[in-house]
Amino acid sequence: MVTLNSEPIRLTFDASKALWGPRYAHFVDLWVAYRYWQNKFGLDHNRSASCLFKGTSNNSCTEETVYAGVTMKF
Repeated sequence: MVTLNSEPIRLTFDASKALWGPRYAHFVDLWVAYRYWQNKFGLDHNRSASCLFKGTSNNSCTEETVYAGVTMKF
């Protein structure tokens, strides 16, 4: 059994530098991140009864998360 756990992969846009120039770099960053985690509970997602419903995966042992945010420096 293989567990796959990726750290969040983040894409960042430096909005303050785009609007006000290099002097204000990273004062306002807009970002989006993605994380994937397979076999979250250490269970075989293809065989475990906890991960399957009537022979079909119910995706309870796999996590996929997308989140976004704003970071501001004062």
